[in-house]
Amino acid sequence: MTTRPPPPRSVSRPALAAVTSAGARSPAPIPKRLSGKRVTLCVTGSVAAYKAALLVRSLLKDGATVEVVLSRSAREFVGAATFSGLTGKRVFTEMFDGEEPGEVHVKLAKESDLVVIAPATADVLSRLASGRADDLIAALALSAACPILVAPAMHPNMWSHPATTRNVQTLHTDRRVRFVGPVV
Repeated sequence: MTTRPPPPRSVSRPALAAVTSAGARSPAPIPKRLSGKRVTLCVTGSVAAYKAALLVRSLLKDGATVEVVLSRSAREFVGAATFSGLTGKRVFTEMFDGEEPGEVHVKLAKESDLVVIAPATADVLSRLASGRADDLIAALALSAACPILVAPAMHPNMWSHPATTRNVQTLHTDRRVRFVGPVV
């Protein structure tokens, strides 16, 4: 013969409040690793651009202040309104901006503790490797003194192409960017 455990007792709200106020402590808050840090996220034109919105949420949850820069081709995959809604800030899309005095790429580079380029297309890797500054993302990366983290995302044929391999090797040799991935 098996015995059943007694049914759970219901606890009234006032009793629950009395128990929690009578000595139970709230768990200590989890420290936010990026609290006080400013991250500039540069999103380029890849089908993986939608994942950048998830990255913004994670960065914000970790306590970072996040600025978002979208390349022209990234806007074909995901809109500025998505990132503006997540961050509560305007999204930067052009190197020359009438609403922002001075040089946007220099300002963002100076204020950033970390620049993340995710997804990083073969095109942006090529422009970074050759030192080009022909759009806001490339100029920002060229101006930044802080760490730059790139997350390559492209078709496997593009990733394995000799030109991409050379560009990645150049970026490794220059020690200006750190790579995350890619993951197939």
